Amino acid sequence: MTADTVQVRVCASIDDIDRGEWSAVVAAAQAPVFYDYVFLRAYERMPLQQTEEFLYLRFGDPADAVLPAYLQSTDDPLGIVSNLGLPGRSPGDLILQTHMAHCYDTSIPARPGTLTPHLVERACQALASLAAQAGVKWFAFMNVDGTGELAGLLESAGLTKILMNTRYNKYLAGYDSVEAFVAGIPSSKARFTLRGKPRRGRCGSFVRIQPLVPRRRWTCAGGRLCAMAPAATTRSGSATS
Repeated sequence: MTADTVQVRVCASIDDIDRGEWSAVVAAAQAPVFYDYVFLRAYERMPLQQTEEFLYLRFGDPADAVLPAYLQSTDDPLGIVSNLGLPGRSPGDLILQTHMAHCYDTSIPARPGTLTPHLVERACQALASLAAQAGVKWFAFMNVDGTGELAGLLESAGLTKILMNTRYNKYLAGYDSVEAFVAGIPSSKARFTLRGKPRRGRCGSFVRIQPLVPRRRWTCAGGRLCAMAPAATTRSGSATS
């Protein structure tokens, strides 16, 4: 199977998509709540940032993978996209991106065994085509774990990795309360901040503890006119609606 043989269906509203089909893929992929059908519907109705277009991609029929994408300004409220150093960017320029700003790693929710190089290349082709149709210079996968499988597949598809930030994960075990966890944080400022916020719940049983280690979060960006990913200008293929 080649990238061109992977069928892509695109809808402009989550309401135009079969909820069961989308949800089945998300469940099989064990994707986070940010890909949940109900969450995406809520975001479409009340986005946190002005959004020119909402796009929902399904790969295969029935779908083996799904992907939301948004046409949004590079002048983002958090200043993350605007500080990426996109070549030739001017204030007000748009970018087609997945996912919207959130605190989890971006993925392509896919059924087990279907996240292949061909599928990822087809996703990039489809986004490049949609970006060109919208007249924008770039498309991007935001918040991709730079150490994960997807980052490598995106790079192989011709996209460029740009470091967004360094994230720290701490795995918890051995704490019997929220207070015990907060007390173990080295930073007095962080302890003060956490203690000042309303407690949303009590700690239950944790499974393991590992040292605090840095994990890099990346964005993989490319586009037909993007100098950072010249290979993307040679990709063929189009998306169907």
